[in-house]
Amino acid sequence: MNPRQIEAFRAIAQAGTVTAAAERLNISQPAVSRLLADLEHRTGLALFARAKGRLHLTPEGAAFLRHVDRHFVGLDELDQAARRIAAHGPEDLRILGFPSITSSLLPLAIARHLVKHPSTRVSLDTDTTDQIAAHVASGNFDLGFTAGQVAGDAPVETRAIASRPWLCVLPQNHPLASVPSLETAILKDEPLIGFSPGISLRTNVDRLLLQAGVEPAYQITARTIESICALVSEWRGGAIIHPYATRVAQKFGLHTAVLADAPSLDLIALTPEPPWRKRIVEQVIQDIESILARQAETKASG
Repeated sequence: MNPRQIEAFRAIAQAGTVTAAAERLNISQPAVSRLLADLEHRTGLALFARAKGRLHLTPEGAAFLRHVDRHFVGLDELDQAARRIAAHGPEDLRILGFPSITSSLLPLAIARHLVKHPSTRVSLDTDTTDQIAAHVASGNFDLGFTAGQVAGDAPVETRAIASRPWLCVLPQNHPLASVPSLETAILKDEPLIGFSPGISLRTNVDRLLLQAGVEPAYQITARTIESICALVSEWRGGAIIHPYATRVAQKFGLHTAVLADAPSLDLIALTPEPPWRKRIVEQVIQDIESILARQAETKASG
């Protein structure tokens, strides 16, 4: 049997007549009758009985239709998926970000997105800021996030979606834990926890300290924002962290103070060129902008 025979059988079962089935399939009535005859010959089943000008399924025909419908459910789902992809782009979404954001802001945005779009399948990966643009340009990711200037000359579309000041995190019992903002120079005599050498964040933080006349001298160093915040929570020292990692600091119950004299750091969204942006990508970016705006409102009201 072939798919066209199955389509003719199903159309007759739904329409009740060969004429109506032919209209549905946009073929001639004799062609539908021939397809049905061929199918009955192939299966050895009498699929319909005629009564009062209409065709009615026989018990064998009804049993066969149940199997056919299960097959067509899968085809209907494929048809619906094709329409969704045409309207919204592929449902698979591959996102790449630097560690400070993949461990804090992006999981929150992805969770919010999935509440509204539960069929989306998301892959979240992490890399250093100097590698993200190249990975997005190659098409390995639909959306990337980096901070500050985009490294290299990879052909990507860039969009600044936020600009935030650097933060100093301190344990709640620290003498400076009562102030919402501070000058970087005040950290001169504080024991500091820093990022490990070779990490771009380490370079940026060292530059901030040197500009404020503070020699970067760290008693403890660590590679991840989680490790740094955990160390701050267990020790008496402080740390300068990425401004988009406030949720990590909150998890460890740390006080966050804005570095008032430090320049702001941009959060950059990257998409591949040519400049097409799937609707699903735009929705994730909007979710992140909304979360950052709410965090800023909460910080201001607090």
